[in-house]
Amino acid sequence: MNKNYFEKSNVDNVQFGQFGLRVLTTDANVGEGFVAIQAIEDSVISCDINDYPDTEGDTSIISLSLTTGIVIYGRFVNLQVASGKVIAYKG
Repeated sequence: MNKNYFEKSNVDNVQFGQFGLRVLTTDANVGEGFVAIQAIEDSVISCDINDYPDTEGDTSIISLSLTTGIVIYGRFVNLQVASGKVIAYKG
């Protein structure tokens, strides 16, 4: 199903990952978009950061170590889990 994430009624849902989640383990490579990634084990991840045009900042994360319990927020795509286990919230 294709959702219009920018309709007023959907904006908060997207921000808080209310469109679902994926539990990902080692060797996962997912092309979906995510708004938050939570490490439920010590993990190492890589991904692209899908940001808006003309936005400053990094465009990818390579081999980022996340300790258990850490949550990072952003617009993540092409998520790869090199080790550990994460919950990736769709958005």
